[in-house]
Amino acid sequence: MAGGLRPRVTAARPYLVAAAVLTGLAWFAVVCYVAFVIFAQAASFTWEEQSVWEAVRRKIVIEYHMHSGEEPKIWDGWEGCSMVLTLVPIAIAAIAATSAALLSDMAGTKNPHCNASHGPIQQVKQACAQQLPPYRFWLQWCEGLSVLEAVLVIGWAVMHIVVVNDLVGYYVKMMDSWAAAGLYFNAPRSIYKLEWIGIAWGWLLWPNLALLFMPVAHNSFLNYLTGLPYSALVRFHRWIGQFTMVTLCLHGSFYYLYWLATPELRSELL
Repeated sequence: MAGGLRPRVTAARPYLVAAAVLTGLAWFAVVCYVAFVIFAQAASFTWEEQSVWEAVRRKIVIEYHMHSGEEPKIWDGWEGCSMVLTLVPIAIAAIAATSAALLSDMAGTKNPHCNASHGPIQQVKQACAQQLPPYRFWLQWCEGLSVLEAVLVIGWAVMHIVVVNDLVGYYVKMMDSWAAAGLYFNAPRSIYKLEWIGIAWGWLLWPNLALLFMPVAHNSFLNYLTGLPYSALVRFHRWIGQFTMVTLCLHGSFYYLYWLATPELRSELL
C-alpha cells in the first residue's frame, strides 16, 4: 500500500508547491491592497511634499487626447497610482488564488494550507476561533464574537481614529505656516477643526467602500485563502457596512456643526 501511494504523492508534489507559491502571492497582493487603501488616507503619507508617495505620483503624469484637435487632458499621478494599486492587486489575488485552488484539486487536496489538522497553523486557528465572553451578549448582539473578529474590528476602529488625528494634524501644521506668513483667519481654530474632522471622516469612506463588497461573492477567492465559509465572510461585509454608515454620519454631522458654528454660513442657513 505504501509503495502504491508514494508515486502518487511524488506526482502531486509539484502541484502542491505551485499552489503554495500562488497562495503566498495572493496573500501578498491582498496585504498590498489593504495597506494601500489604509495608508492612502494618511495625510503625512500622501500629501507631504517630501513623501515617497508624493515623489512617485508626480512622475506618473500621462497626457491623452479625447478628440483630435483638442487640448491634451492630464491623467495625474494620483489617479494613476490609485487605479494601479486598487485594481491590480485584487486581480492578481483573484487569479493566483483561483489557480492555486485548481492546482490543489489536481493534486487531490483541498487547500492544505488552510485545512491543516495539526501543527502551529492549527493551534493559531484554534486560538483565533475562541469565542469571547460574555458569550450570551455577543451571541444576541452579533451572533458571537471570536478573538480574530474582535482584533480585526478593534484594529479597523483604531485605524479610523489614527487617520482622523493624522489629517487634523496636517491641517494644523498648514494653518500654523499660514499664520506665520501673516494670514488672518476670520474664525477660531476650533471651528476650522470641525471642518477638518468632517473632511477626514469623508476620506475614510473610501477604505470602507473599497473593502465592503469583497466578502460578498459566494465563490470569492477569499474563501480559498482564509478557509472561511461564505456565512462567516458575509459577517465582515455587514460590519464594514456598519462602519461605512457610522463614517458617513460623522462626516455629515461635523460638517453641519462647522456650518452652524461659522457666522457667515449660519446666517445663510438660518
